Amino acid sequence: MSNSGIFDVNDIRYLMDYQQWSGVGTLELIQTQVGSSVSALDFLNIKENIYDVHFMTVNDFTPSVDATPLSCRFYESGVEESAAVYQYALQFGSPGGVGFNEENSSGIAQIYLCASTGNGTNEVGNSYNYFYNLGDSTKYSFHTNQSTATRPAADYIFTFGSAILPQASTVDGIKCFVTSGTFSADISLYGIRYS
Repeated sequence: MSNSGIFDVNDIRYLMDYQQWSGVGTLELIQTQVGSSVSALDFLNIKENIYDVHFMTVNDFTPSVDATPLSCRFYESGVEESAAVYQYALQFGSPGGVGFNEENSSGIAQIYLCASTGNGTNEVGNSYNYFYNLGDSTKYSFHTNQSTATRPAADYIFTFGSAILPQASTVDGIKCFVTSGTFSADISLYGIRYS
């Protein structure tokens, strides 16, 4: 009897159970961190030598200081890049007084992961973020983002945008933080296989 090269559902499930079936675009969990009243969460083993594209989810972000966003910085070869060298552009909208607008900067000390969020009951933020070229020392590191949040006085807001670290370097870590106070959130980092 010869092998026809066709996999049935049971074959695929078996191979997936033993992590031997991976297709292009498969999300592979690197790490999940649950922060409660922390000033920062560091992802220091991002497997940048394996993945060209990383995906991060932020769930139930709540800051201790009202109207605070969640930000990140990159570690370059183990050293946190905290200078105002990042660039970003984003658009945001709200049915409240904010309306629809945009903001940008060519010199800021962080990248935004999640929109400014309130700290009252049911005021939380959620987002997803893509990171590109982190482990490639010959390329700039890019970021794209979408977030949604409930701000003070139950004012809803959404954001979408992108950012760049415009210097060729090996990024081997991501620091998630707030600029004042503490925060709580569930944050997961994935690698996208064969991206």
